[in-house]
Amino acid sequence: MLTYEKACEIRERMHDTYDGSCAKCPMSSDNNGTRDGCALFFVRYPEKVEYILTDWDEKHPVRTILDEFKENYPDAPMNEHGVPDKFCPTDIGYKTDCYAYPGSPEGCVKCWSHPAKTNK
Repeated sequence: MLTYEKACEIRERMHDTYDGSCAKCPMSSDNNGTRDGCALFFVRYPEKVEYILTDWDEKHPVRTILDEFKENYPDAPMNEHGVPDKFCPTDIGYKTDCYAYPGSPEGCVKCWSHPAKTNK
């Protein structure tokens, strides 16, 4: 069972994926089978919402900063923790500040595991 927080997180990712365009979104009134807009659908049909969100989340896993980095630089050397050793996501524009203690193995893994959204 999804928590409310997790459901909202997935719904936000879904909204961002379709860039606010409802035509392809499974939560939209055109696609949810109820004619209710997504906000009303979200409140009225929790079981259907959970099914749609869980299915969508499985088909659209969160892309991390590390996923995107590895896609662009497949041969980049990684340290024993599986992240780049010589620089941080802040150095290449993904974040504006370090997520945890700079240089700590746990902090670096946590930072590289953040969803890939470039700061602009």
